[in-house]
Amino acid sequence: MSPQAAHKLFDGIAIGAPVYFSGMPILHAVIIIVITAIMTPLGIGIAMGVIRQASGDSALLAKGILQGLSGGSFIFIGLHEMLPASLADGRWIRSKLTVFTMGWAMMTILAAYT
Repeated sequence: MSPQAAHKLFDGIAIGAPVYFSGMPILHAVIIIVITAIMTPLGIGIAMGVIRQASGDSALLAKGILQGLSGGSFIFIGLHEMLPASLADGRWIRSKLTVFTMGWAMMTILAAYT
């Protein structure tokens, strides 16, 4: 499995589980899933367009900025949106924090190889 496929697997689980357990209508869930599926190719297209316009050191700087924005958004969503919501019920806190840390570690290892 490629690192990108592994990343999308974890991303899909992180998005799919809350949508499944939310009890929202099927139409809303489908809309969320479609928007999520569109975001990856859209992000790739934007990044390719920005990097193609730059050359040399400017391209490296643009790539670093775009990856920083992407990584920062994942960290923000994980720490400020998903983690507090999952810990709110007060059950299995130690297990949830352990799995959260393991997931963060896996994504860090994957990032080192992409």
